[in-house]
Amino acid sequence: MDFFSPNSEAPTSPLEILMVPMMLLVLGVFLYSAASRYIEAEGKPPKWMKVIWVALGLSVLFGLQRFMFTKDILYAQTLVTGRIRYSHHAGLILPLIVTIGIGIREYVRKRADSERLY
Repeated sequence: MDFFSPNSEAPTSPLEILMVPMMLLVLGVFLYSAASRYIEAEGKPPKWMKVIWVALGLSVLFGLQRFMFTKDILYAQTLVTGRIRYSHHAGLILPLIVTIGIGIREYVRKRADSERLY
């Protein structure tokens, strides 16, 4: 299946839809976990903190791309089962929720650090 074109063959499993967004999401969460440990140990954010946001952003973009394929009527008719149809939604919603959650956690952490007396 061609990941970048809705004119390709129909997906046969939800894994085909979720593979790339979820791999980038797992990479972003793993890097965020490592960055959190680095911040606790060193007291400052790592230089590679922007890589986390790039991975999470790409995850959301790839999920959005797959979700937008369902708006094409010919592509939507090739979706055989509900699991495959719902995987298009999950490919967008899961990365979006995780990205927003990490953003809120970073905001709260920075705010708590600025109010802390040393």
